[in-house]
Amino acid sequence: MTEPVFLDDIILGFANTTPSKTAIIFNDRVLNYQHLVNRVDQLAQQLIRLGVGRGQFVAVLLEPGENITVTLLAILRAGGVYAPMDPSHPDAQLSDKLGDIQPVLVVTQEHFRDRVSTYGFDILTIEQVANAPLDRDFDYPSRLGTDPACIFFTSGSTGKAKGVLGSYTALTASIVEPSADLGFTANDTLNSIARYAWSISMLELMAPLVAGGTSLILEQNKALDLSWLTVQARKCSAFHCPPALLKNLADFIAQDDSQAPLNDIRLTWYGGDKLSLHSITAIHDAFPVAQVGTAYGATEIFGLSHCYIYNRASLGDKVLIGQPVGSMSQVLLGQDGEPAQAGETAQLLLKGERLADEYWQNPSLSAEKFIDLNGERHFVTGDYVKQDDHGDLEYLERLDNQVKVRGIRIELGEIDAYLGQQAEIKESAVIAKEDENEPGNKVLLGFVSTHKGKDISMSSLRERLHTLMPDYMVPHTIHVLEQLPYTENFKIDRKKLAEYQAEPAELETTNPIGDELSQLIQSLWLEAAKISPADEQANFFTSGGNSISAILLASLMTKAVGSSIEVADIYRNPSFAQQYDTLNNLMSGEQAQGETVSDIGALAQLGLFFRELLEKRTASITCTRYITRAEGFNDTRLQVALYQLIERHKTLRTAIKPAKGNLLLEELPAPAPGDINIIRNEGLWFISDSSNMPEAKPLAKQPIKFKLTQAPLITAIISQLDTGEELLQLTAHHIAADDNSMGRLATDLIAIYDALEKQKVPVLAPIVAQYDEFISEQYNRVQQGYYEPAAREIGARLEGLLDSVTASPIIPANADASETLFTITPINADISRSLSFTDVVAAMSWAFNACFDRTDFVFCAHVALRKDAPQAARVGMFVNLLPVFTGADSTHTPVQHAVRMQQDFDEAMKQSDVPYELVIKLTERLRRLGRFPFDGFVNELRFEDQYPEGYNDVVVQRAFATDGHEISLSLIRSAHGDAIKLESPSLPDGQALLDNVAQTMLDFVTRLYQARSA
Repeated sequence: MTEPVFLDDIILGFANTTPSKTAIIFNDRVLNYQHLVNRVDQLAQQLIRLGVGRGQFVAVLLEPGENITVTLLAILRAGGVYAPMDPSHPDAQLSDKLGDIQPVLVVTQEHFRDRVSTYGFDILTIEQVANAPLDRDFDYPSRLGTDPACIFFTSGSTGKAKGVLGSYTALTASIVEPSADLGFTANDTLNSIARYAWSISMLELMAPLVAGGTSLILEQNKALDLSWLTVQARKCSAFHCPPALLKNLADFIAQDDSQAPLNDIRLTWYGGDKLSLHSITAIHDAFPVAQVGTAYGATEIFGLSHCYIYNRASLGDKVLIGQPVGSMSQVLLGQDGEPAQAGETAQLLLKGERLADEYWQNPSLSAEKFIDLNGERHFVTGDYVKQDDHGDLEYLERLDNQVKVRGIRIELGEIDAYLGQQAEIKESAVIAKEDENEPGNKVLLGFVSTHKGKDISMSSLRERLHTLMPDYMVPHTIHVLEQLPYTENFKIDRKKLAEYQAEPAELETTNPIGDELSQLIQSLWLEAAKISPADEQANFFTSGGNSISAILLASLMTKAVGSSIEVADIYRNPSFAQQYDTLNNLMSGEQAQGETVSDIGALAQLGLFFRELLEKRTASITCTRYITRAEGFNDTRLQVALYQLIERHKTLRTAIKPAKGNLLLEELPAPAPGDINIIRNEGLWFISDSSNMPEAKPLAKQPIKFKLTQAPLITAIISQLDTGEELLQLTAHHIAADDNSMGRLATDLIAIYDALEKQKVPVLAPIVAQYDEFISEQYNRVQQGYYEPAAREIGARLEGLLDSVTASPIIPANADASETLFTITPINADISRSLSFTDVVAAMSWAFNACFDRTDFVFCAHVALRKDAPQAARVGMFVNLLPVFTGADSTHTPVQHAVRMQQDFDEAMKQSDVPYELVIKLTERLRRLGRFPFDGFVNELRFEDQYPEGYNDVVVQRAFATDGHEISLSLIRSAHGDAIKLESPSLPDGQALLDNVAQTMLDFVTRLYQARSA
C-alpha cells in the first residue's frame, strides 16, 4: 500500500532545500520557507500541548493574512481537523457551526477574544504563540491518509449550513494535482483573494507552495480597488480571481490609458460562474501573453475538478469547463440514467480520491449525494453539462435549488428559511435572475407576503437579514406581494416571479438631505446599484449594494468630485450621511485651499514622523548648519531673511498631519517676520577643546522641538562665542531638510541677509525641482509597486548578512553609552584634492578589514537622488539611505581595492531611488529590528567653498548617525580643508579604537595617492 503524502510535509520540506526563498507575502510581511516552518512548528507544538490530536476539530477565526496558512499547516502537523470560520459572518451563523463541530480549541487573535469567548470554547490567540518555545526535536503524532483533515461549510437548503468533511489524502490531492496541471513551479507567484472559509482558498493559498513558489495574499476589501488590484497583479506570474471581479479588472485596464496590459502573467483563470465570450476576449486583451482558463469544482472535492484553457485564435461559441484534472474522473448520465452521448444534456457525477468523506452529522444527505455506482463511490454534483466532440464539458445549469452568485454557491432554500423566520412574513421565495447590468452574472431577488394586518419595514428587515447571513446571501431587492404566485401543482411559480418587474416608484429620487450634493449621491446609488436611500441613515449595503456595485460607486464618486474615493472608503462609510460628509469635506477642502497644495508624504517622512511620535522624543529629529559671523547677527533682519527663505522653499512651510496611514503635507503661507522666533542662547560658548574664559561652556547642538502640524519647520539659534563672534545654528526638521540640503538653505539665508543689509535684491541660484514634486513621483511609484523588486532584492541581501553583522559586529554595543566618541583627522591638501568620496569609503573598509578581521561589510551611504541645478556641487533635498555591499581582500593593492569600492558603490547607486523604509517594510527580520544591519554609516558633508566675506562655516562636535554597532564616517569638505570624521557610541577603549581606524584610513589614502602619482 502506498504511504500517504501529507500537504504540510510537502510545503515545509522546501525549508530544507530553499530556506531563504519567499513563501508568503501579505502587505508588508514576508515569510521565507525557513520562517514558515519555524512558525508552523511553534504553533503545532503549542496545539499538541493543549490537547489537539487526531480527529479533533480546531476552529480558526482570523483576519486574512499569513496567519491563515501558518495555522492551517500547524493544525495538519498536529493531526487535527482544520475548521475555518469567517469573522465577517454574523455571530448567529458562527455559533451554529461551532456548536455542530464542538472544537477542542478556537485559534484567533487578541482583538477577537471577547467575541469568541461568547461561543464557549477554549481560545488560543496568535499573539500568545509568538513567545512559545520551539523544540527542534519534537515528536509529532503519526497520521493516516484516511484521517479527517478539514471541514468547510457550504450553504444548506434547510437554512443551516452543512459541513463537508475531507481526509488528509483528499486535501493533499486537491492541491497537488491542480497545481501540477496548471504548471506551477518554484518561479511562480500566485495571488490569494478568496475568503479563507471557502474551499477554493485552499488552492489559492497552497498551489504555489507545493511547487516551492510564492503565495501573495491580498486583503479582499482592498482588492475591490481596481487600481490597487492591478498593482498587485503585476507582482504575480499566475492570477486567480472571481469572474465578476476579473471582468471588472479587464475593463478597467482597457479604459484607463495609464494602465499597461499585464504582460508578465502566464496564467489567469476563474471559477464559480460563467462569463460571456465577449468578457473572455476582454480578459485576453488585459492579459496578452497569459493562458486564460475557466475552472469548475465543488466544496465536496475541495477545489477544482475541471479546467479549460481558451484558444486565443478561436474561442468558439460556448463557455466550457474542460476535462477532469489529475486523478479526478467523471460520469455523465442521461435522463434515463444511462451514460450520455456527446452533445446530450447530462447529469455530472465525479469520482476519485479527492471526494469528501461525508456531510458532517447528516447521514441522509451524505447517502443522497455520495452514491455507489458500479461498485465505486461518486458525488452527484447537481449540475447539467454537455460534452463536445473533443471531450470538453459545457456547463449548463443546476438541477437543484443551488445557484452561484458572484462566484459563490448558494442554496436558495437557506435564504428562504431565514426570511420565513421573520414574524411579519407569511411566505417567501428567493430566485436568482440574470443581472441586466452585468450579463453573465446573477442577482438574488426576494419575494414575500405578510400575515394579515402585519406591516413590514424593509430597512428593518434588511438589517435583520444582515445579522443572520453574509452580505452575498441577502437579496438585492425584496418585493412585498399580496400573494405569491402558484403553479397548478400548488408550488410557488418561480418562473412567474422571474418575470416580475419592480415598480419604478422604488427607485424614485428621495434626496434625504435636500441639496445638490445629496441629489448627486442619490443618483450615484441608482447608477451603481439600482437602489435608492430611504433616509440619511440608509446603508448602501443593507439597501442592496454589494462588493461589485461598491467598486462602481467608488469610481463614480471619484469622477464626480475629482478626488480619489477608494472602495475601502465605501465600506468605512456605508451610510448615506457618512458619504455625504466625506464628499462635502473633500469638495469644501478644495475650495478653501486656494493657493495651497496638498500631497502625500514620502516614506522617509512617514518613518521620521512615527519615530518621533512613538519614541516620545522631547526634541525633534533635525538637521543643522553652523555659521559664524564676526559682526554678529541683527535679530530683526534675520527674521526677515528667514521669512524670505521660508517663502522660497515650500518644504519649510509644510504642515504634516497623519491621514489614512500616510502623511498629508499641507503647504501653508509663510508666517509674518515678526512671528518668526529667533532664539538667543544664553551664556558664553566655545567650539574648540579649551577656552581662555572659565565661564564659557563647550557648544553642542541645541535641541529643538518642532510642532509638525504647524509651520515653519526651521528656526535659528544665536550663540555668543568666546572669540567675540556669533554663531548661527540654522536648524530644520529632518522631514523638511537633510544635512546636504542645509548647505543650500544656509547659502540662501546668507545671501538674503546680506542683500537686506545692503538694501539690494539677493542673487539666488534657481530651484529646478521642488521637494513636493519628488514626493509625488516617489509616492506614485511606491503605489504602483515600481520599487518592490529592487527593495526585496536589497532586503534579501541584508537578511543574508544579518547574522554575520550582528554575530560579529565591528564594535560591541554599549547600552549604557551616554555620549558619542569622535575623532577628526585632517587630510593633506594635495592628497584630499585627488580623493573621491568612494576612495575614503574604500579606506574605511580597508581599515575595518585590518582592525576587525572582517572581509564582508554593508555600509549605509547618505546619497543625493537629484541635484538642485545641473552640474551643481550642492545637492538638493532629495536624499536617501543606500546600502552599499562591499568587501576587502588583503591581497589587493590600495589601487585595486579603491577600484572595487567604486564598482560596488556604482552598483548600489543604480538602486539609489529605492526608499530605504520600503526595504524594511517588505523584509520581515529588518522590520523587527526597525533598521538596517549596518557596519558603518558613510556621509559626505560638503560645506560651501566660498561664503561671503565675514562668514565662516564651522564643525560642531556632535553625533551624526551612530547607531548600535556602527562606526559613522563623514568626509568633511570645506574652505578650511578636508578631514575624516569618525564617530561611535562610547565604550571602553573606544577612543583608542577610533584613533586606530582613523590612522589606518590615513595610511591607506596616503598609499593610494602615492601609487596613483607614480
